[in-house]
Amino acid sequence: MAMSVTQTYSPGAVQRGIKTLTCVWVSAADGSASAVLDPKIVGEIRNVKFIPSATAAPTASYDVTLLDAHGIDYLKGLGADQSATVAAMVHPRELDAVGSGPLLCHVPLTLTIAAAGDTKGGTVIITWR
Repeated sequence: MAMSVTQTYSPGAVQRGIKTLTCVWVSAADGSASAVLDPKIVGEIRNVKFIPSATAAPTASYDVTLLDAHGIDYLKGLGADQSATVAAMVHPRELDAVGSGPLLCHVPLTLTIAAAGDTKGGTVIITWR
């Protein structure tokens, strides 16, 4: 099966301005999957969730990155070594270098999955405001 990433955007509540992008991915034979995020995330990333597939679980310790055009990982390595069976979430304070402020984004990002195994899957959910 060919690699795929299906993206679903939800603008969320107008009053709070919370937006969500759900990316359901299936890896290629080499264990990779990638896609440029659409829409572009502009604002403060609130959290990023990693959910392995219940029916085609990825290989343990698979990696998730959110890369800009220069190869800088907006997850700062916190998407590495994800569980094949347990969902996880990264919060903005973990992503901030000093642990005290928001993680602001205004550039196109590419979701990249690595070392997931042949035709494995999962979901990455990015929430921002």
